[in-house]
Amino acid sequence: MVTMFFRSLIKRIRSDGFKTHLLFYSLVGVASFLIAMSRDLLVKREGLHLEIPIWLLVIGCMIFAIAVASVIWLAWSRAFRLERGLDLGDFKTAAEDAREVFVLNTFIPEPERVAKILLDSAKKGATVRVLMLGPYAKEAMFREATLPRKGAGIRKDIYATIEALEKEFNDFPKEKSNIKIRLCSLWVPFSMYSTNKIAFVGFFFVGGLAVHGPQLIIRQKNPRHSDFIQQFEALWKDKTTSPDLPLHDYEGWRKQIHEYR
Repeated sequence: MVTMFFRSLIKRIRSDGFKTHLLFYSLVGVASFLIAMSRDLLVKREGLHLEIPIWLLVIGCMIFAIAVASVIWLAWSRAFRLERGLDLGDFKTAAEDAREVFVLNTFIPEPERVAKILLDSAKKGATVRVLMLGPYAKEAMFREATLPRKGAGIRKDIYATIEALEKEFNDFPKEKSNIKIRLCSLWVPFSMYSTNKIAFVGFFFVGGLAVHGPQLIIRQKNPRHSDFIQQFEALWKDKTTSPDLPLHDYEGWRKQIHEYR
């Protein structure tokens, strides 16, 4: 968690929003100083026998304003922030000490890397659940139509995801498995790579993948975190969602997928 805190801190400091916020408060600090000077609200230097250069007072006001701005910004963004593109490094760090891990997407880009993250988390005792669109569901074809490619791309991507997960998860004892994968035939409204403490939520844009677009990063302290988890649960338990795929049975899960429409 310490690693994730510093990664997150650096990202927030580098963000355009933080720079704008900082500039605004710096200008507020300078303006406040000038107003105070013009109205003679500052203590006269002669009365205290102080010789404080004006430039030093200006810098002092700016430092104070920047400190206040930083505290306000960092406190706000710890609960909720917006970034571009999913950072799998952040997701990996978040999953390392999670009790629950959820992944929701049409399919999973970089499936081998994500599978390893999920397996590492499961080995540490986390319950891992993955929910994707069924490759033969009409909703998958609708999503296919929004991407700049032709053919059965989505179908192949879903199979490739499951095969990558199977390859990693076969090293995990079947009787101790706390990894579950299901397929749904409902329209998936967003992508979500989440733990019980933090959620990375992406949105589907025409012509691009959700993991490459804007990402809402929502911590557990924000009430919206539970809203997204509840949406995942609703999709997971929907009557049209498939049973758990038998990943330890190569022919079994392939047959189940083919029959699921």
